[in-house]
Amino acid sequence: VRSSAASDVYKRQENEPVLVQKASENGGIDVVRLEGDLNFVTVGRFKWFVSTLVNLELKQVNKDSDIHQKLFFMVSSRLDRLLAPKRIAAVPTLPKAVVIDLAKVKVMDLSGLEGLDEVLRELRNRGVLVVVTNTTEYINDMLTKFRLKNDQSQGDIDLEPYLTGSHLSIEPTKARISDVGTNDVGDGDL
Repeated sequence: VRSSAASDVYKRQENEPVLVQKASENGGIDVVRLEGDLNFVTVGRFKWFVSTLVNLELKQVNKDSDIHQKLFFMVSSRLDRLLAPKRIAAVPTLPKAVVIDLAKVKVMDLSGLEGLDEVLRELRNRGVLVVVTNTTEYINDMLTKFRLKNDQSQGDIDLEPYLTGSHLSIEPTKARISDVGTNDVGDGDL
């Protein structure tokens, strides 16, 4: 039985995300490097890989979702089940930060962008700082357009070495988020 081209791309070893540095050996910072493009075929594996690092529960489709969104997640969930990667043990404690190195990512489609955004939001919801680094100009423009941002160093978590390889803007600290009084699109007058 011959597998499909999408299955071949999905399973290829060079598309596997790699844990380059473990939090336990790197001041609480996990560094994950993607080894290929981030697209509708590979995004499931990326989300699964990061979720095993921090025991994330990724978004499920609710009954009130738009039909197109339901269809997208039904197809991607089905692909994820069919092409399930080998299981690895999850880390018992959360890292303080996760750095996502995109140096080898040359192409990212909207599925990859949405998957990356979902992972960033879920990590932040769990109190984990996030930095996306080493992006191409094309990828950086895409991330900027969709307002994806990096976190800044906090306390004993030094993200500066990773931020130097990134051109994304910095997410304000939580203290600054709480005193938002104006619309970030303009001066508040619509």
